Formats: sequence, C-alpha cells, structure tokens
Amino acid sequence: MQRELAAAYERVGSVQGDYLENNLGDGQATLSSYRKALELRKQVQSSSKDWNDRLSLAQSYRLVAHQLWANGDPRGAREPIGRAIEISEALNRSNPRTPKIVAELAFEYEVSGRIGYPGDPNVNEKMIRDYRRALAVDQIALEMNPKDVHTLHGYSMDLSDIGNMLEAVDPAEALKDYQEGLEINKKLTQLSTDVRFKRSVAVAYGNIASVYDDIGDYAHAVENNARDLALYKELVSSDPQNALLKQGLAIAYMNTAGSLSRAGQISQALDDSKAGLGIMQNLAGSASDNAFQKGILAAMHVVRGTILTAAGQPEAATSVIERGKSIYETLAASGGASASNIAACDVKLGEAALPAKNYASAEGHFKAALAIVKPLTLREPAELDGLYTQADAFSGLGDVSSARARGAGVARSERSSAWNEARASYAASLDAWRRISHPNHTAPSSFQVGDPSVVKKKLKIAEAAASEVQ
Repeated sequence: MQRELAAAYERVGSVQGDYLENNLGDGQATLSSYRKALELRKQVQSSSKDWNDRLSLAQSYRLVAHQLWANGDPRGAREPIGRAIEISEALNRSNPRTPKIVAELAFEYEVSGRIGYPGDPNVNEKMIRDYRRALAVDQIALEMNPKDVHTLHGYSMDLSDIGNMLEAVDPAEALKDYQEGLEINKKLTQLSTDVRFKRSVAVAYGNIASVYDDIGDYAHAVENNARDLALYKELVSSDPQNALLKQGLAIAYMNTAGSLSRAGQISQALDDSKAGLGIMQNLAGSASDNAFQKGILAAMHVVRGTILTAAGQPEAATSVIERGKSIYETLAASGGASASNIAACDVKLGEAALPAKNYASAEGHFKAALAIVKPLTLREPAELDGLYTQADAFSGLGDVSSARARGAGVARSERSSAWNEARASYAASLDAWRRISHPNHTAPSSFQVGDPSVVKKKLKIAEAAASEVQ
C-alpha cells in the first residue's frame, strides 16, 4: 500500500506542475506531492531487500531535486540529487547492465547537470562532466536496446544539454550536437505518438536557430525559429491547457522575434515579442512560486525591450527592461539568477537611453553594470556573461563620450577630453572582448551583445578625432 500511495503521489505531482511533464502549472503543489512520495519510499526501503525499492527511492530523490531546481532552489536541490546518484551508482555496480537502473542513472546525471553547482567556480566543467556521464550511460542502454524510445529521448536530451554548454565557446561543435539530436527526435516521432517527442523536434529547431544567432547568420536563425514556432502552435492548438507547451510557445515567439529584429524585420519582431511576453506573463502570474518561469519572464522583458530600442521606442523599452531587471533582482537574492543578469539589464537600459540623448542616465547604467560584473571578471575563470557585459558597458561609455564630443557648442578642451574618454572606453571594451576566446553575437544568457569589429572601428574614429582636436 505504501508503494502504491507513493506512486500515486508521483503521478499527481507530475500533472500538477512538473517542469518536464505536460502539467497544470502548480510547481509548489508538485514539490509537496513529490516530498510525500519520498517519505513513503524511505519507509518502504528501510524494511525491504528488493533493489527495486532502492531504485524507486533514488527516483523519488531525483524528482524532488528537479522540482526544487524548477522552483528556484538550486542549492537545496544539490543534496537530494547527490543522494539519488549515490543510490543508483551502487545499484549499477551490484546489478550491472540492468535497463531500469541504467535509465535512472542517466536521468539523474542529466538532472544534476541542469541543477548546476551554485557558488562553485568550476560550475561549467562540472555540468559538462555530468552531461557526458549521462550520455555515456545512455550509450550503454542503447547497446542493450537500440530502439527504446525513452533511452533515445534521453540521449537526445543529453546532446542538447552538452550543446547548450558548448555553444558559448564552440558554436560549430554545439551545432553538430543539436543536429544529431534533431534527427533522433524526428525518428522518435515516427516510433511514437507521444507529444514530448514532437515537442523535442521543436526545441531542437530552436537550439539550431540559437547557434545561427551566435554566429550572426540571422536568415538561418529566422528560418529555424519559424519551424520551432510553427510546431509549438500545432501542439498548443491540440492541448490548449498544457502549461509546458504554452511556455514553449512563448519562448518560440520571443526567439523568433529576436532573430527577426536582428534581420531587420522590426515590425514582425514587435508583434511576435508582444505575443510571447503576453503568454509568459499569464503563465508566470498563475504560478507565482515558479522561479524558473520567472527567470524566463525576466529574459523576455529584456529581449522585448531590446527590440523596442531597435524600433526607436526608447521610453517603452526602458519601462519593459526595468520590469525584467526587477525580477532578476528578486531571483538573485535567493540564488535563482546571476548578478550578471542584472548588469546586462543595466547595459540594455543604457543602450535605450542613448538614442533619447539621455547621456547622464546612459552613463549611470553603464557604470552600474561595470560595478556589478567587476568581481565576476576578476576571478578565474572569469564569468563569461560578465565579460560580455563588461565589453558592452565599456563600449556604451565610449558611445556616450563620443556623442558628447560631437555636441554643438562644446568647447575645444571639453571636446578633446570627451574624445580621449571615448578612446579609453573603447580600448577597455576591446580588452574585455580579447578575454572571450570565441566571441558570439549572443551571450550565454541569451541576450544580444555587441561586436568587437564594430568597437575597433569606433576606437579608430575616436583616436583620429582626439589627435585632430589636440
């Protein structure tokens, strides 16, 4: 009876608001149900000699860990996912090549990588290690059953996770992982009618589009994002109450909008970003305790604001970006967001203030961003998002000084000083860019960033102008 009751709690939790399942959007209720199941699993395992009960206990720890992460508590999730892996590794040693154990162990390493290692300076290396372990375990499972849809799906998820980690430093390699995952997911849709496989095809198209955004190939980014968006529209149309699918639709709208904006299609970008933000606001409003959704909503505010800036609407852009920044500040207080997210918002606010000729405000935001990311860029290894933010903030300060130098009625001495400040700021921006081994057009945070080649041109103009004034 305890086993059956635990399984019932897990089924209910899955429907209530499990991040990976078709759900109703109540993440806190899911966590409560999973915790009740965990306590029952502990009681069963304490008096059982059946290894299946130990495996069920590991699964229960994994479910709690994953939901803690989804609800915005990655630090709290580390202990239960560690317990899950410890149990499953022991079972795998005593019962080698047992399909159920292998599948659970692979899933646990995938979840461990997703949770990350809050506060650990080697977080990226450890996350990649977890994803590679998951991939290796899935490969063993595929050797035993090459057509098992659940294993194939797990394998494609591992490829996606590794691609996400590699994208910031090696987009070409990430693209290979994403494309391999896409082919697996297409195969899965032929083997099963399960909605998650069609959804995975959509996600794969979105991942591929992200790489094209990174390298500045916006035409191909728009093309792949459009495929992602079309699939999500079909999925939501067939299941309009599904919170997971609606979240995916919102993200697809916003990703498509970002690519369209970069491709110069501003009008459509405004429409799509408005649609995506509206969907996400409704989802986050009905699940106020879901920190993962809050993080998505914050990012969407910033992307929408960036598009509004490109559309020549700086006041509207400022208001929207401020909302995103406020959410990030709340999340950062509990470890659910990095300080560099807040700094990136300041950069976008500075960029919105520039075309409105609000130079004092722009300068204040750029300097605020630099103050936030300074400790993140001084440590080893430096945080990559922090370096991108630093590069853009210094470039923004250079733009402020350049604008002041070009102003009408500026005294010669002030003009000279402004051009020299611009020169110093652009040089500092290039110093930050040089610390990024593989500069992309998109930061790991998914925010649009500048271009070192553009900064170089601006530096040359500032140097020539400074020399001429002198």
